Amino acid sequence: MNAPLHLCPRLQRLHDISWEDVLLMEGQGNYTLIHLRDGQKILTSKTLKLFDGLVPSGSFWRINKTYIIRPEQITHWHDSAQKHLCVTLASGHTCEVSRRRRPSIKRYLKSAQAKSPN
Repeated sequence: MNAPLHLCPRLQRLHDISWEDVLLMEGQGNYTLIHLRDGQKILTSKTLKLFDGLVPSGSFWRINKTYIIRPEQITHWHDSAQKHLCVTLASGHTCEVSRRRRPSIKRYLKSAQAKSPN
């Protein structure tokens, strides 16, 4: 993919992480919790908005104000009675898609489901 992601969650520590290793990013105020494939979580003092501008195009989706996810990690999705779209990730996280992003994400999920051999 692109160049590695350079993080410094604690002074004197530098983590070089490949974008391939990132499953999702969770905004927590002025911090971001990065969930990695190996189960490790790294808290960094950078905002989710900053990461939204850094992620490789098409590889990640900003689904709401709290999460940036990998679309291929979606294992299940459903519409609720209140017109909310929720996605469940392979990691077990369930996230609600924002109202503004719902139409485009739902289109993608429906087309991916149609292409699926199930």
